[in-house]
Amino acid sequence: MHSLTSPLHIPAAIRFECTRCAYCCLSWPVPLNETDVKRLTGALAVSEEQLPLSFLSESERQGGLVGFTRALEKRPDGKCSYLIDSGCSLQNLAKPAMCQLFPYTFMDTPAGTFVGLSFASSGVINNSGKLLSEQATELASTLALFRTLFPQLEKETVAGWRAINMAEGVPLSYESYDQLEISLLNDLQQALARQGMTLTKHGTATAILSRFYKLLADRCPTAIWRENLPGSTARPKQIDQILLASFAAAYVDDSQNHKLLDDRLIAEAVSNFLMSPATGLLLPFAGAKFTMAQLLDSASGPLPPACEDLLVRFIYVRIFSKMYFGPGFSQLSLLAGVGHLVLLLSLARLSIKARLLLLKDTEGPDFKVDDDQILLWLTAIIRQVDSKFASARYGANTRAMLEILFLDRERCARLVNLSW
Repeated sequence: MHSLTSPLHIPAAIRFECTRCAYCCLSWPVPLNETDVKRLTGALAVSEEQLPLSFLSESERQGGLVGFTRALEKRPDGKCSYLIDSGCSLQNLAKPAMCQLFPYTFMDTPAGTFVGLSFASSGVINNSGKLLSEQATELASTLALFRTLFPQLEKETVAGWRAINMAEGVPLSYESYDQLEISLLNDLQQALARQGMTLTKHGTATAILSRFYKLLADRCPTAIWRENLPGSTARPKQIDQILLASFAAAYVDDSQNHKLLDDRLIAEAVSNFLMSPATGLLLPFAGAKFTMAQLLDSASGPLPPACEDLLVRFIYVRIFSKMYFGPGFSQLSLLAGVGHLVLLLSLARLSIKARLLLLKDTEGPDFKVDDDQILLWLTAIIRQVDSKFASARYGANTRAMLEILFLDRERCARLVNLSW
């Protein structure tokens, strides 16, 4: 069994320092375990009934919040009940364990433990502070806390990496995956090294992931691929739009911000669209609805360098920490996990395109938006996507749907083109 002495792998060129913005203290309820509740009642000398608590639902506890039973609710203004100005009044008193862990995540594998980060954090979004590689002692201390919160997780997760798949029904050894990942991480690191430069389409995070998907596809049996689905008249390009519309409603629709993701709604939406393919399907972005034709008529091209850099870092950290397939995310196969990431990045880029279209409609076709504004938009989008991604655990129907729909060799490439 691995322990605190097992290798701790830290992502290169990634920085973090708390910016004291208190964003993590806004809007999202803080999950609590029973130890947190006891510490709060003792430190504050109050009863449980006097604390601003709610009970988590069974689906929440079995999803991304295993081990937690309650949530520390927010004030009506959306702020944590114990936030004073931009500081936590529980800091040295009874700060909940989840708050102490934030923004770090840890993934145990047969090769050691990999560090990840939440892009809901301003410090992570801005890549602020010291390199993580210079904070090994602090990371080891945070890992020790993680171990006390989830004492059985390490053994279960390491065992889970011994049963991963390239595609559904196509087994993949962890060692083989480890070798495949090297080329992907190298491509992402090269893109990171070009920080501040305008990336061509070839060098963007979506394009890098799409090429990796193609590499994986070439290693799979030809018999697994399917473009058309039994029982549905939807053609491949229609299915692309169905995926975008259904996941946009869950991940990037402004009305869903600060709400936990319900993956059953995604599976139901995709299923309904596949059974009765709609003509003129509308995609929800930026508080409005767009046809695919509207989005395609306006090519966005490369985003400002700081935006492309943010997307590359977001994907690099996800890949490095392995939190996108297998035990790292809902037991998806590697192909479905990569396809899912391409889909989420495509939604982020389309969200930016939609905001630009709305402004051109109201301000005129010659209206220009500065790079800082676009970066602000993307920051909000990535915060929302990452928060939902981190707390989601897909059920059997959503997993099966993704496994089937990403058995189309060209789907990822088409999603990249649609979002460009």
